[in-house]
Amino acid sequence: MRMKQGPTNQIQSLQSEQGFTLIETIIAVAVLFIGILALCTMQIQSIGGNSAASALTVSTNRARDRIEALLSRSYTHTDLDVGTHTITENGSPVVSISWNVTAWDSDGQDNDMDGKTDEFDEQGIKHIVLTVQYLDKGTSKQITTRFVRSEIF
Repeated sequence: MRMKQGPTNQIQSLQSEQGFTLIETIIAVAVLFIGILALCTMQIQSIGGNSAASALTVSTNRARDRIEALLSRSYTHTDLDVGTHTITENGSPVVSISWNVTAWDSDGQDNDMDGKTDEFDEQGIKHIVLTVQYLDKGTSKQITTRFVRSEIF
């Protein structure tokens, strides 16, 4: 910066017009590149998270639908026969839905924890363990839930 004394004895500054240097431009581009790279990484992680959440949501909904179907069936329906039942699905992400039915009145256990096994108040109750197998990014995962279905006398 050069200073010049004007006719009115006031100091006027004369500034030279200088642009960015090449180093400053390279640093600015590098900072911009790092910021864009961070945004791309965040976007990729977000897409992966959305995919996993979608697979879990679809699988959970299929489990809920099967639970509702089983609870709406009559107590003697073949879907509620004692044993393991499996439905294989071709849809993505759900691979299969299986459920295992056990009857409390013949399982040899004290299900109501009163010290007696297979008594009258344990009759007419079926314990169901439902499992949904699904794929999440090529990895097999499962959702398992347990519930009971009772016979209405």
